[in-house]
Amino acid sequence: MPLGVATKTLADVTRYVKRQFGDESGVQITDSDITAWTNQAQVEIVNKNPMIQATAVQSAVANQQTYPVPPDILQIESVMYDGNILEPKNFEGIRTQLAGSNTTQTGTPTLWYTWADMIYLWPVPSVVKDISVNYSKLPTTVTSPNDKLSVPDRYFDRVCEYVNSKAYELDEDWQGHQVNRQQFEDKLMEDTNAQSNMIGELWVATDSEYEW
Repeated sequence: MPLGVATKTLADVTRYVKRQFGDESGVQITDSDITAWTNQAQVEIVNKNPMIQATAVQSAVANQQTYPVPPDILQIESVMYDGNILEPKNFEGIRTQLAGSNTTQTGTPTLWYTWADMIYLWPVPSVVKDISVNYSKLPTTVTSPNDKLSVPDRYFDRVCEYVNSKAYELDEDWQGHQVNRQQFEDKLMEDTNAQSNMIGELWVATDSEYEW
């Protein structure tokens, strides 16, 4: 099942929400409110269902162990050196595995771990080769009416449900807030479970390669 294209804009969200809320003139909820809530909705969606995929590529530097993670990263899926997938480790795992070994040993990297927004490679690269980081990324912030949402169109209703819930919350309509928030949570969980149950299919990335 393909992920789908993203064609909906901030203006689409604004129109839908104002009509649903009955405030097309923007007396109670402003465009700034809707913009902020739309960005919050996108972040909540991708936090629960990492779907926006990207690849960052840079050249290794001989005898340099650390490389910055991409600034829009949500989670790293894999790190590759010269086309070969490296084994992931956490900080404690790498300390345990290396034990008394020289952590600055040079050679062809086989392991990677992260610390303080930096990717560490071991052994430390001795020659210049490409380092590729495949990762799930955060959504791009929308600011203008014509800005497209980062999440695909099938999540448009989820975005609107979230924004509606915030509008009703601002209006102190707790029932309206709860109904929309619950629908947002339930439908998002259904989609997340559907992804987990997929067998033999891959989600299609719609994001272009991110260059470091």
